[in-house]
Amino acid sequence: MKGIVFYSFLFTFLIQQNHNGLMQFYFPDYLHKKIIKQINKSFQVAKFETQPIEQDLMINSEVFSIYGSDNEHLGYGIVTLANGCKLGGCINPGDIDPETEHEQFYFSVLYDKSGHIKGVKVLEYTSQYGYEITAKSWLKQFIGYKAGQLRVGKEIDGISGATISVHSIVNSLNIQQKLLKDTLVSN
Repeated sequence: MKGIVFYSFLFTFLIQQNHNGLMQFYFPDYLHKKIIKQINKSFQVAKFETQPIEQDLMINSEVFSIYGSDNEHLGYGIVTLANGCKLGGCINPGDIDPETEHEQFYFSVLYDKSGHIKGVKVLEYTSQYGYEITAKSWLKQFIGYKAGQLRVGKEIDGISGATISVHSIVNSLNIQQKLLKDTLVSN
């Protein structure tokens, strides 16, 4: 009986460690399929593996390296749980206060190995307001950017009715790009 329990545990552990090439991070399991599809499409690979990267710069984020089937380093991925408006509504981007309750959403960003953005995808957005940030046409504008300060209204178009969510994504991307520039990507 102990052997069955051990092998059951081992099998569960192995599945959690490498399910379709994606490590088991803190985000919900049902988002894995979306991330797998994004990686397949962005890097044009059918098989890949990921390695988690330990970092302290970003909270509510999981960072990982992406490797092709030939063990070639393809790039990086970051999944973030971002804050939107306070529950009940927001007035302006300054309303984001970490001490209050917020509606939250998941988004992922893929970077090539030199740190350029290959794609941004909103994985889950449940708020009643600001849903426009999930539009592929809006998310395309991030592709190709590298470390630097992205600004709403300059490099990135704002969206009326989604001000808080737009600023949340842009602020997170700026932190991610700093992490990539300072610690991951060799310049």
